[in-house]
Amino acid sequence: MFRITNSKEAMLQMFRSICCEIKRNEISFDITQKTQKAYLEGRNSNYKSLLNMFLRNRAVKVNLELQDICVDYFEKSSNKFSETISQLEYYRKWLWEQINGIKNEKQMFFDCCKFDTCIPVALSGYTSINDQYYFLNVIPALSYTIIIFMSDKSNLASNYWNACTSSGINMINSIEAFMVFSSDNWYIKKSVWNNLGYNRQQYILAEILLNENRLTNNSRFSIFDDLREEIILENKGNKDSNIINFLEAENKKLSYYREIKPDEIINHLWRKLPL
Repeated sequence: MFRITNSKEAMLQMFRSICCEIKRNEISFDITQKTQKAYLEGRNSNYKSLLNMFLRNRAVKVNLELQDICVDYFEKSSNKFSETISQLEYYRKWLWEQINGIKNEKQMFFDCCKFDTCIPVALSGYTSINDQYYFLNVIPALSYTIIIFMSDKSNLASNYWNACTSSGINMINSIEAFMVFSSDNWYIKKSVWNNLGYNRQQYILAEILLNENRLTNNSRFSIFDDLREEIILENKGNKDSNIINFLEAENKKLSYYREIKPDEIINHLWRKLPL
């Protein structure tokens, strides 16, 4: 059985996660390079055929040097993957040194916590915002969930994580935000996904495609309905007006998309306009 009982095991899990992300980016880099090569060869072949129409098949070889929109896209994509791999290698090395007791001067914010209920999603991902990387692992078990977080040491990272761990509903919000706005490398329990309904499924998938990385989430929809309803019910008798207003806003997420047509959701997302 997979278990995490100490910080070293948590770091080892994050190390595995980053190794996986490096490999994913390496594969994407290789695919981009091969696609660019095939595009250039095809482009040269097309221009050769065109020239032969005028030169009576005298064109032997064509090597066109033209920076068109496709070449520009391929080069930018390759550079992005290459830069990401270099950055991920930096964090991978830090974790390797920590796991093996090698001293270094690099400082990271690393924490692992146990959530006393099962959050029905497995997540292993990262996001980059303003040149700072944030890594999150969510590992569900039968009656609890292990959550591992890592980032460069900064007030922003510590404040973000402190807010996430301050309450159960904040942790759920942060994981939902990471799923939609930061990483598509997650695996949700099938029954939970099916219970979302077509409208919310389409909204989530479209938001992922927009790729607007951000950590905080003021979303108007819920993914983990059962957990959200359970927490709202537990706090039903609370008299604090701030908590009451907060829970009312959370409760609205459970029904926000029931009356909205799927086409309206998609159009809203592509136009990036508020509903």
